[in-house]
Amino acid sequence: MFAVAANNVPTGLVDFFHGIQVAITFALMTNVVQFAWWTRKGKRGKPMTHCERFGPVYVLMVSTCLVMVQPTCMLVISSWGINNFFFDNQSNPNALVPNTLTGWMIQVFCTYVGYILLFVGVFWATALHKKIARKWAVLRNGAPARNASITKKYSKTSTGEHADENVGGWDRVGTNKGDLWGTLFEDSKTESKETGLDAPLVQS
Repeated sequence: MFAVAANNVPTGLVDFFHGIQVAITFALMTNVVQFAWWTRKGKRGKPMTHCERFGPVYVLMVSTCLVMVQPTCMLVISSWGINNFFFDNQSNPNALVPNTLTGWMIQVFCTYVGYILLFVGVFWATALHKKIARKWAVLRNGAPARNASITKKYSKTSTGEHADENVGGWDRVGTNKGDLWGTLFEDSKTESKETGLDAPLVQS
């Protein structure tokens, strides 16, 4: 049903959205790379090699190139009228996923691998896997959390005054003036001395 509907969409509209897809994907991926660059560049602490500091940035750059392959190919195919090597219209004219060898190779080794590298690079750059593991250990075992600073949560009372209560950990999400990223990474400075993320760059 979706394939039949897609075949009835005007060609010009399809070409337009191929261009929009390339622009949005490229903007998002390059912004993630910039985020990783400034996150790693601003760290200071014990010495780190170039690869230890900027490794996730390189991983995200490779991820960007891989993820951009398929939408760029679709844009080029529709813009210059090249034969669509993603689909074999003779065997299955209504296919929704690539059904040629070339199409599957690009889908698997570029798109899928690219998004896997995206997750790896983001987790590496932010040490998010360590933070999740630490929070999980706290929830499971009740162990004291490192850098579990206590903050105050304010709420309106019926009298118009503000009452506060001590909260910590993940309870702070959504209370940092709506800044989710600031909440997730606000402990990075205090933990850097132990993890080595705030290290000055040294030559390997």
